[in-house]
Amino acid sequence: MKTLFIRSISGIVYAVLVIGSILAGAYYFAGITLLFLIFGLYEYWKLRDFSKSWHLAYIYVSNLAIFLYSVFSLFGIIAGSWWYLGAGILVLTLLFLISTQRKTNRWKQTLDYLLGVFYITISLVLLNLLYQIPVENNYQVLIGLFFLIWLNDTFAYFTGSLIGKHKMSKISPKKTWEGAIGGFIFSMAGAYVFSIIFHDLSLTEWIIFAFITVVFGTLGDLFESKLKRQAGLKESGNLMPGHGGILDRIDSILIAAPIVFFYIFFLID
Repeated sequence: MKTLFIRSISGIVYAVLVIGSILAGAYYFAGITLLFLIFGLYEYWKLRDFSKSWHLAYIYVSNLAIFLYSVFSLFGIIAGSWWYLGAGILVLTLLFLISTQRKTNRWKQTLDYLLGVFYITISLVLLNLLYQIPVENNYQVLIGLFFLIWLNDTFAYFTGSLIGKHKMSKISPKKTWEGAIGGFIFSMAGAYVFSIIFHDLSLTEWIIFAFITVVFGTLGDLFESKLKRQAGLKESGNLMPGHGGILDRIDSILIAAPIVFFYIFFLID
C-alpha cells in the first residue's frame, strides 16, 4: 500500500509538471523536456555501461545533444532554417566518433553513442516541434499524446495484474497480451473523449492517433526494457520514487513521438 501511495504521488507530480508546462507555453515545455534530456542521457549512459576511457566522448556527445536540442527546439520555435545546421553537426559528430576508433570492438560503442543522441534527443526535439504545427490549439495534440500513453500504461498494468496470463515478451515478463488489450481499449475510449473535448482532429483522426500512440508506445517500452535487461537492471534510475528513472517514464513517448509528429504533419499538408 505504501509503495502504491508513493508511486501515485510521484506520478501526479510528474503529470502536473508535464501538463502544466504544455499549458504554460512552448518555452516552458521545452524547459521541462530539456531536463528529461539531461537526466535521460545520463541514465542511458549508465544502462550502456560505457568504459571510463570514453569520458571525453561522453562529455562531447552529451553537450552536443543538449546543443542540438537547443537549436532544434528552442531556436526552432522562432526560426525555421535549423535543419541544415543540425544535419551538419550530426555529420561532424559521426566523423569525430569514427576518427577515435582504434579497435574494432569500439564500433559498437560508436553506434551506441549515436543511438543515445538519436533515441533521446531527436525524439524530444520532435515532441517540441509539435508546438509549431499550424493549427489553432496545437497544445491539444501534446496533451492527447501524453494522456493516451498514460491511459495505455495504467490500464495495461491493472488489466494485466487482474487477468493477465499470456506473456507478451521475454524481454518484459510482467507484460501480458491481456494487459495490452486492456490498455488499447481504454486508450480508444480516451480517443473518443478527446474527439468530443478537442476539435482540431476528427474522431477518426483521434482513433488513428491513439492506435499509433499505443502501438509505438508499447514498442518504446519494450525497447527500454531490453536495454535494462542487457544491463541487468530493473530500473533506469531512481529519480522518481516508485517509477524509477526518467527513461522509465518517457520510454513510450520516445518512440511514439516521432511517428505522431509525421502523422500530424501528414494530416495538415
